[in-house]
Amino acid sequence: MSWLHGIDRQPGILDTLSHLNKKGWRLCMVKLLVRDRETIQEAVRRFRKLVERSGLKKEMRRREFYEKPSEIKRRSKQRAERRSRRMRLLGI
Repeated sequence: MSWLHGIDRQPGILDTLSHLNKKGWRLCMVKLLVRDRETIQEAVRRFRKLVERSGLKKEMRRREFYEKPSEIKRRSKQRAERRSRRMRLLGI
């Protein structure tokens, strides 16, 4: 399947499918298979961990409000400045 960019398979634990939609955004789906004799609390805990690891929660927070392109550029420029300052301090 050409739309598939990544599959992480561990038997009975997790299926993470990600692909790019028409606008080029990465879409991610987390699927949890409940094990035999697993309580709901354990399954929910595992689901929370999977969502956290997949970056879905972070992405939802980032897209919660519209961000102007100028704000995106400003934030990425600040991140690059911090990274270069850190590299200079470390002497790399």
